[in-house]
Amino acid sequence: GLVVSPLSLPDYIKPASGDGDWEDISSGECPDGSGRLCLWIADIGDNEAARDSYFVYAVVEPPVNPIVVFNDPLEEDAVGEEEAAGRKLLQRGRGRGSYLSWIVNEARSGRGVGNDAHERYHQAVTDPRHYNIHGDLRSEFREELTEEQKQELRKCEADHKFLIENFVAPNDAWVFEFKYPEGAMNSEAFSVAPDGSKFWIIEKTEAQSAKVFESDSLLQSNSTEFFREVPVSQVSVLSPPCFASGLGCPEERVQWSVTGMDVHPQGYKAVVQTYNGPYEYTLAAPFDVASMSSATPVGGFTDKGAESIGYGLDGMTLWQVPEDADEVGCQYVQPLMCTFTATELP
Repeated sequence: GLVVSPLSLPDYIKPASGDGDWEDISSGECPDGSGRLCLWIADIGDNEAARDSYFVYAVVEPPVNPIVVFNDPLEEDAVGEEEAAGRKLLQRGRGRGSYLSWIVNEARSGRGVGNDAHERYHQAVTDPRHYNIHGDLRSEFREELTEEQKQELRKCEADHKFLIENFVAPNDAWVFEFKYPEGAMNSEAFSVAPDGSKFWIIEKTEAQSAKVFESDSLLQSNSTEFFREVPVSQVSVLSPPCFASGLGCPEERVQWSVTGMDVHPQGYKAVVQTYNGPYEYTLAAPFDVASMSSATPVGGFTDKGAESIGYGLDGMTLWQVPEDADEVGCQYVQPLMCTFTATELP
């Protein structure tokens, strides 16, 4: 994935590098009833199970203008490397299609979008004889790479500059503090309802079961209320998804752990991420996350583990992101495209 914009938060939002531990992020309406979309950030990590309380932050999602955040790798009137690196890519068609369209297709294809995207796009458009549509050298022209070349491929330096920084105003951010009923607990999995009314959290554990929690209503009742303590209650207990699915579990128990979650935009499914891949549950009723314990999850989409997962806005795609860099040193976003038969459409 490419960074498109840094976001500055109000001072009262705890930084993840301090005594907080930001683990997951979700998207839903803001709690003020305005209909605006918020990014919901879960400060719920606690490896030592030693924290007194945990936090969820909601901040108004800023606009991101793709016209000015990418460099143009194909500009022909460059004067030197530094000037070329600073130019912005206009959102326009060029050759076989615009760069941004190509980026989207790369993400959907499973090839991934690394920080070498500009170079690959240039190769795909300008030299189709030697490079395929992904910008990879065709097999008949490949030579065995030297160790130095392999090391170079692992580098992942930023290929974009002059990003527009967005700021969140103090009255566009909300803080919810909570405690678990039975004390401190570690978690990395969080999701918020599309209308911003409640959130869910799943415990991260290597035990035979993981607790599922649901918050009370988050909707703002006072226009000046930007900090509130909110109760959470346990609503379910999950067996390890690898076991509940019938697919079998790896020997290493850490692979069983739930590291991310999301609830479908229409509320009839929920997905959890583990180090052993994602698993999807069908809920008994829309947003009835408590019913996950009685559902048989479906897995096997991919055995690639990750730390986080989310549904696309249309509910037809799952997106997962690993915590560690991939083999070429870049952070990849992996899309999983959903397919339905005519009788399975929601």
